[in-house]
Amino acid sequence: MNNTFSMLTLPLSALFRLIILLAVFSPAVALAKTSTTKVVADLSTLDVSKDALKSKIAAINARQGLDDATKSKMLSIYQSAEDNLNNAERFNALTQAFKAAPNKAPDETKRLQKEIEQALSKVGKQKTEDFSNIPTEELDQRLIIEKGKVSNLDEQLKKLESELSAQSARPQLIREELLAAQQELDSAQKKLQSPVGKPDTKLDSDAQLILLKTLIQSRSAEIKMLEVEAISNPAGVDLLKAQVQLLDLQKSALAQIANDIENVLSVRRQQEAQEMQDALSQAEKEL
Repeated sequence: MNNTFSMLTLPLSALFRLIILLAVFSPAVALAKTSTTKVVADLSTLDVSKDALKSKIAAINARQGLDDATKSKMLSIYQSAEDNLNNAERFNALTQAFKAAPNKAPDETKRLQKEIEQALSKVGKQKTEDFSNIPTEELDQRLIIEKGKVSNLDEQLKKLESELSAQSARPQLIREELLAAQQELDSAQKKLQSPVGKPDTKLDSDAQLILLKTLIQSRSAEIKMLEVEAISNPAGVDLLKAQVQLLDLQKSALAQIANDIENVLSVRRQQEAQEMQDALSQAEKEL
């Protein structure tokens, strides 16, 4: 009522100017609101696929009138976004592998356990191979072969033991990595919902949004992968333990064969040396 009365009591010239101002600025305010809404809508529907990123990188490289500093900044952001997508793909692939592990590992572990039981039952009961009728030259070659087998198994064993050590330590590391990934995910989601600071340009705004979205995608995939890995880890550790035990038994068996051959060759060489010494002594007596 008071506002209406005040307007009615304004001089005609002032009232006319007020009407003109309202006519000019009201559409501008509405347009500003519409533009802001449109920008937000555009940003929320940005495609963050690899193909889209490649297109944006190509567009930045081909864009005329863009200074080098801005171009370098945009390309760096999009490269980071592409790295995020690559990481997400890798995490997804690992997730599938970890999902399959619990289904395969127990059966493989049982199979190896049977082989281990058979190998253990033969320890100390195996007859020593008879090398007496094998020529020394052939035994030398056989020794080289057997030592090569032992060396090969030793290398495999070291790798398996290293992997077993790493996998045994994974549960604690998984917890730490999960915490770090979740913190990064939460931070990225907060930035996406409540951006800090005002982007310099629409170009920068789009790039930063894509970077955040791909980071969220990457961290989400990592968290899922780590959760599945935590479930599959015990079965994987059991399998590695069985592999290490069986390989160690196989290595010991081959090492024993190599040791037996060395003993036979050592006795022969001692005999040959003694025979040579006896022959020299006999020759000296005959002189």
